[in-house]
Order: sequence, then C-alpha cells, then structure tokens
Amino acid sequence: GLISGIDAFSLTSPQITGSTVKAGDIIRIGTYHGDNRQVVCREIYAADTVVGRVSWLQPLDAGEILNIDSLKDLIGKECSVRDLSGYEEQYRELIDKIRVISPHTRILITQPGWSNYRERQLWGYQIIHRKLANEYVNTGTIEVTDRLRDFQVNYISGRKSLEIPADGSKTYLLPWSGHWQGFEVWVDQKDVYGKDCYIEQGEGYAVPQDRSGEALNISGAYDKSHDVTKKMKLVFTQNIPQKGMIRVIKADTVWAHDFTHTNEAGAYIYGRIYVDRIRDLLH
Repeated sequence: GLISGIDAFSLTSPQITGSTVKAGDIIRIGTYHGDNRQVVCREIYAADTVVGRVSWLQPLDAGEILNIDSLKDLIGKECSVRDLSGYEEQYRELIDKIRVISPHTRILITQPGWSNYRERQLWGYQIIHRKLANEYVNTGTIEVTDRLRDFQVNYISGRKSLEIPADGSKTYLLPWSGHWQGFEVWVDQKDVYGKDCYIEQGEGYAVPQDRSGEALNISGAYDKSHDVTKKMKLVFTQNIPQKGMIRVIKADTVWAHDFTHTNEAGAYIYGRIYVDRIRDLLH
C-alpha cells in the first residue's frame, strides 16, 4: 500500500481499508530501494480496516529511516503487511517441546542475515524472535542482523569507487548490476548517501510487469519464474549537484554473494557473533 498519513504510533493507507490486516501482523514502513535501512518494521497493535488505519506501541522516529527528515516525508511511500502468526506458532511448539525434554536448556534464537529483501523477504522475523525471547524463561536472541549491517557499512575503504561528472541530473546509471550493501556518495567533500540520495538496486524476484490486478499477487512460496537483474542507479532526492564530481564508493566485499548464504567473509562474521554470544552467557 501507499501511506496517506503517519505519526509516531500509527499510519493510514487506503489499501488497508477493507483488507484482512489485523493486530499481531507485522508492517514494513518505507519504500525499499535496496538498503534495509530504508524501511522499518513494527508489530501492529490495533487495526481499523474501515478507515484504513493501523497503530503500534513502539514509537517511530524519522532517524531510523534513510532519506527522510521527518515522518511526513513518508507520505506517499510504501507500506507492506505480513502475517507471521503461523511461523510464531511453530516456534512456540518447538520451544515447548524442548522445555519438556530439557527444562533448563538455554535457547538462543538466531536473527536473520542482512538480506536483499527483493530476493529474501527476511523482514519482521526479528520482532517475532524478540517477543518469544521475552516470553520464555531462559530464552534469548543472537543479534546477527545488526552485526552484519555494521560489517558492511564499516568495510568501505574506497578501493571500489567511481567518479561521475555532475550535470544537474537527478539520476545517474552506474556500471554495476545486481545488489550490493554498503555505499557512500561524496559531493563537495560530504557523504550524502542516505540523506540526499539513494542507490536503486535491481536484483530480485518479481512478478512479470505486464500482469495486473489479482495476477500480481504471490502466495505461498517465492515465485522464482521471473528473476530480474538490472544496473544500479544513483538517484538524488534533494540538493542535486549541478557541477563538480560525484564519487560513489561501495564496500570492498559483502557477507554473502546472494545476501542469504554466507561466503567466506560472512562465515567468519557469523562465527564471531556466536563466539561473542556464548562468552556473554559464560560470564
């Protein structure tokens, strides 16, 4: 849906009107261009499908989302809602069975990797995992997602970069294709990525764009019949440079080449996360 109104605790969208959205569902707020920091998730506390309004309890702050200065900037942006109640129910069944077999076992639920949401819809699961960890005794989480994010944004040396002459254009086609994580965009000696611009990334599963109406829906498993890979684009949303050079830098490496399954670097980071978490428990 598209957001028509929003504040720290609620939003409205005409697509919610007459829908099956309900309390307990997970809502993703913001338009996704390839960087997971462009969206944020909340558990829906109440839903009014007559007026198309949902609310949540954890306040939303504009500083959580890239490329916006205030929550009003989200008007016209996208929102998505998913029902993870079946997933949560299965996890509860698993924990209950483990408790019967071994009541004192310490259970740690691993958060998902920092995935490309256009290929793997791994959003909202963190909320379910933390809810379970809070409700069950001797249960916690392993916070993988944030560590992988920090790895990507801190692994930018400048070795993989390019310079583009600014000409007042809003959009510049980049020579890279697919998906990547970790960018900087320098204009006038300032990194303006996530403030004045974003990088549109074109890799993921999509529905053929000649469809319409109900034919656009995907239910059940991923529809991998239409895989899209496009060149990346640099898009300015404000303070468009009129002259000089634009320097675009991307991270030297990524934790997973498909942003789901770890490569060598990702396996090392995952390993360190687990070791650190176990050390926390031992102390």
